[in-house]
Amino acid sequence: LHRKLGIAGTVLAAAVFLSGLLVTLNWLDRLAATNVLPADTTVMAGISGIVLHNFISMLSFAAFVMLAVYWRRNGADHKRLMFFASVSMLGPALSGGDRPIGELLVQFVPRPDAAVILSLIGVLVAYDLLVDRRLRKVTIWGGAAVATKYVLLPILTTNESVQAAVIWLA
Repeated sequence: LHRKLGIAGTVLAAAVFLSGLLVTLNWLDRLAATNVLPADTTVMAGISGIVLHNFISMLSFAAFVMLAVYWRRNGADHKRLMFFASVSMLGPALSGGDRPIGELLVQFVPRPDAAVILSLIGVLVAYDLLVDRRLRKVTIWGGAAVATKYVLLPILTTNESVQAAVIWLA
């Protein structure tokens, strides 16, 4: 049943990817229509951060799903890749702003999205070590790929070229 539903799940994942990109681009269009772009650099860094976070989340989600489909016969790696696909989509929902969960969590940690996601990856690492007595390669590479986003985002959002690309997208 899981394999039969996997085809539908793959189609659904493609729809999630495309709709996520379209929603982000539509949001940029709405910002451009209200003359918010280009604003001061602080506002632009925030807007660039949201756009980059969404795009990187969508691209990493798609990459993890494609890898999971490719390695579907290796159950342990397939599960971990689907885990990373799911986790990579949580960031925008857990960010601050007007999202209720993000607003609640931001009272406890400055970057709730990074804290929750990195904690979930930590749980997977602990699981690997406790159950398998070793870290699986997919856990190491997938965790590093997801964690890299949180290192690069603060650097990229203040970059003028990135901000210009966001304005061009709008």
